[in-house]
Amino acid sequence: MSLEPVADAARRAATLFRQLGVVPLAAEALLTLARLEAEREHYDQAVSLLEQAESWLIESGDLEAEDRAGALRRELERQYVAVSLSTCNEFRVLEEANRLFRETSDMDGLLAQAVKLAVENAGGDRGFVAFSNGGARLDVVAQHGVGRDRARRILRVIETMGGSRIAESGPVFSSRVAADPRFNGAVAEALEGVGSLVCVPLNFPSQALGLVYVDRLNDNLLGAFKQRDLNLLAVLANTAAVAIVEAQRSRLIEENRELRDKLKPSPGTERVVTQSREMNNILALLSKVGDSSATILFMGETGTGKGLLAQVVHEISNRRDRTFVQVNCAALPEQLLESELFGYVHGAFTGAVRDKTGLFEEAEGGTIFLDEIEKVPESVQAKLLHVLDCSEIRPVGATRSKKVNARVICATGCDLRERIKEGRFLEDLYYRLNDITVRVPTLRERREDIPVLAQHFLEFYGRQMERVVKGLSPEVMRVFLDYEWRGNVRELEKTVKRMVVLAEDGDTLGAELLPPEMREQAAPLAQAPVGKSLRSNVSMLERRMIEEALERHRWNKARTARELGLSYPTLLTKIRTFRIERRPMD
Repeated sequence: MSLEPVADAARRAATLFRQLGVVPLAAEALLTLARLEAEREHYDQAVSLLEQAESWLIESGDLEAEDRAGALRRELERQYVAVSLSTCNEFRVLEEANRLFRETSDMDGLLAQAVKLAVENAGGDRGFVAFSNGGARLDVVAQHGVGRDRARRILRVIETMGGSRIAESGPVFSSRVAADPRFNGAVAEALEGVGSLVCVPLNFPSQALGLVYVDRLNDNLLGAFKQRDLNLLAVLANTAAVAIVEAQRSRLIEENRELRDKLKPSPGTERVVTQSREMNNILALLSKVGDSSATILFMGETGTGKGLLAQVVHEISNRRDRTFVQVNCAALPEQLLESELFGYVHGAFTGAVRDKTGLFEEAEGGTIFLDEIEKVPESVQAKLLHVLDCSEIRPVGATRSKKVNARVICATGCDLRERIKEGRFLEDLYYRLNDITVRVPTLRERREDIPVLAQHFLEFYGRQMERVVKGLSPEVMRVFLDYEWRGNVRELEKTVKRMVVLAEDGDTLGAELLPPEMREQAAPLAQAPVGKSLRSNVSMLERRMIEEALERHRWNKARTARELGLSYPTLLTKIRTFRIERRPMD
């Protein structure tokens, strides 16, 4: 029965009696209204009404009514204490849940703890947890006090009520299942003996769906679930969802680490396929500085192998047995980069429900590789400089710093000095990053590597796809040697992979398997007359040598002319004739 009509009547009576000057009856009506508000657990409103009633009773001099008012005040005070203790108990439950979830590493154990906590702390008899991934059907993954088959039958009943959309529709609650029309027919089967039930969603940030079910049987002395029970279950479900996501993330990280260990190629410099003198000089330099703590800055175009060289440095160093953490600074939004690098503490911002370890801490004792360092926002550059200078980090929201021991390797595809002039990069950070600066040459500058790299990728993808191919035709190799390779080694790798995918077993990879833009370049070579082809090849070779010399000397034309044995005016003429333009590093 709703108390609202009774409360409205008491409210009108108090107003009417006061207007008529019958103060004792007006005070009695207020006392009745205060008791009704207490029944509805509106304790603050009940106390306010009680105080008004007491002032009217003092005015009327009704001592007996004053005693009743005093008794009601003491009852309200006991209710306040009870609510306070209940809230404290809820906080203790949440603290216990957080502790158990932190200490439980495996997924099965975590799910068992989650459903046990939900059942015991809500005063339930039975319960289960169900969830799915990628929109698949919900299934029971852990249960307490009920068998797996029975739990699945109950889950099917919940699903018929829209349980698969519970995350959007909100909790399912029934105070008396036997009289609830939503469960017609189910009470005699899956829900037999159930007095009251609650089903709350597990709110995952991904597309996964989940729910927690708890019920009380007919003989449960606590009767139906109360609002406080629903609130506690909802908070426990949210806490469990966060713990489940973290456990899944940790398991994926561990599986990825194990998989990388199994698939890890030859360690150290043997991973780099090259016969270029310049690349071999770079590998010799890295061998010298591998065990040092010096920061290394790799500079070069995209796809030249900067990330691979960073891994080489880690694998030849005395940190090889610790973690190598790779961070693409351009892939993380500015708002997240700082918290990802340095971590954060509980309560640092909305959604920070627990402490999070930053990537610098994950790389403790190992190496952290910051790719595309030029994309780090200015707000984070100062903190990064502090890490390099003091070897300590301060998580977002923390009041104390933490010492870290991680070697820093960076890479960039642009000229950081230009960014310094534009005011977009800290000059101090630039000089702190480049203890050792390594410029990685483009594939155009080391064309002698093209045949060996192409053969390496051909063999690798042939094994991976279980294809038997005889090799590359001379025409294809000629196109490879002549092509510009704006994407460098990465573009060459993807081109060879594409050709292996399209080839038939036993084929020699011919020009017909090349991408369209490369086939257009191959056609003139195949169709040109012999004399014209010779002159064309000589011109192309001359152009390529001039381009590579200019890039080696960073477009210092005087040095380029001396290296090529040309006069300065002749070099300028050839640059104009071949229409050679300076390429940006980006």
